[in-house]
Amino acid sequence: MNNSVDIQPLEPHQAAAVARIHQLSQEGTFLTSLGHAFLTLLYKEMSLSRQCLAFVALLDDEVIGFITGTLSTGEMFKEIALKRPFQLTWLVFKRALTRPSVLWQAAQTFAYPGQANHTLPEAELLSLAVDPRWRNRHIGGRLIVHLHQMVQRAGVSQITVTVDAANEGALRFYRRYKYRHAVTTTLYGRPMEHLVLDMSGHDD
Repeated sequence: MNNSVDIQPLEPHQAAAVARIHQLSQEGTFLTSLGHAFLTLLYKEMSLSRQCLAFVALLDDEVIGFITGTLSTGEMFKEIALKRPFQLTWLVFKRALTRPSVLWQAAQTFAYPGQANHTLPEAELLSLAVDPRWRNRHIGGRLIVHLHQMVQRAGVSQITVTVDAANEGALRFYRRYKYRHAVTTTLYGRPMEHLVLDMSGHDD
């Protein structure tokens, strides 16, 4: 089955399918709490962003996994925020009517690029998820290797990823692909591990 899965750039019309997989795979996280409409808009804009590297795993034209990254988190946030300020803000405030803590988390999220440790690479792996029906079939591995290749083609040799320190499964996954601990920070009141992959001198 794995050989019949194609890795292709994320297209705007696939944003809703990516948002669904995000919700299924990342329950309880801040972005998931903002709802399907917010996630769909976010991934649509990421598919159009010059700063974003976004790819989907397709099986018979069905999106069964995705990965997103950026060569500069700060520049990507700025580009999307300036392009869709009212729509994004409205969707956040709409969710805050029933969950006020969303405003505090949103403020932390938008401040995150400017507060990031300056020893970390600018390039960042932002999200990776596979439809629960298709897990344990090496799809996540194919997606991450593809992203690494695209980052290298852009002339970048290092990339970082941020993982909740309590998420042992995700930490094991990234370590398998040679990500190494760089620094621990706090986001949303929880410790976050920043891992870095150095791709200089080798290929995926």
